[in-house]
Amino acid sequence: MQSQRQKMQNDKSKLTDISTDTSNYPTIGSIWQHYKGNQYKIIEIARHSETLELLVIYQALYNSEQFGNNAIWARPLSMWQEIVEYNGKKLSRFVKVNS
Repeated sequence: MQSQRQKMQNDKSKLTDISTDTSNYPTIGSIWQHYKGNQYKIIEIARHSETLELLVIYQALYNSEQFGNNAIWARPLSMWQEIVEYNGKKLSRFVKVNS
């Protein structure tokens, strides 16, 4: 049985665990293109307050009639890194344009 201290250390490690594959890991200030063509700038990587899931906070680099100029969005990191099927092709949801 785990001691209280071991349990706390295991819980803490979950908070700091990030993907070791950095090729599709968004970094603050980097520009990414969505598979449908629009570009976005990474503002921050945050944590969901209840689930502790990593979230990507990003800003649209375009004007939207529906959402306004440079709207701010949040998406789970796991979803950010997903492969999607679009027009019969498998694509990364987002691809880095620059660092």
